[in-house]
Amino acid sequence: MKIAELIHLNVCRMLRFPSSKSARYMLTVVDDYSMKTWVFVLRHKFDVVVRIKQLIALIEKKTSKMIKHVRTDGSMKFCSKLLNEFCTNEGIVKHRTNADEPQYVAELMSKMLLETTHKMLSSADMVRRFIADVLSTACYLMNRSPSTTIGYGTSEEMWSSNVADYSILKIFGCPCYI
Repeated sequence: MKIAELIHLNVCRMLRFPSSKSARYMLTVVDDYSMKTWVFVLRHKFDVVVRIKQLIALIEKKTSKMIKHVRTDGSMKFCSKLLNEFCTNEGIVKHRTNADEPQYVAELMSKMLLETTHKMLSSADMVRRFIADVLSTACYLMNRSPSTTIGYGTSEEMWSSNVADYSILKIFGCPCYI
């Protein structure tokens, strides 16, 4: 596999209570080759297909490569008629994993992102309504952190062939002024 040939998708519930953006769900998208991750917060589950279409169009425009395969978990949330039609029209092969398969890539990434987000919220002593903002920060940091899965490289380097810039990073939760 190469960059953008196979992507993994997962939707999960973030909180029982909505974030400041009224979001209750998160969509996690992971490129299989580079492990580059995107995360989106959603108000409703039916927003998933719109976000997937937007991201696939963006990936194909940026990389000039067509997405060939999409892998989802075995649950029914990705069996919507709209997603099936989109995949058929775009020539994307849709795969589903077994419902009891424990090592599903996007699901594991979703769990890691949520754990990281909760740790960042508690260490910075922030309220839970900022979970959507902290979630995107956690994803940004994970894409720039070395990973054993990809030979101690970073997802960002594998995806864009550019070395990650760490000079802009600050301690999370540090005071800032407008």
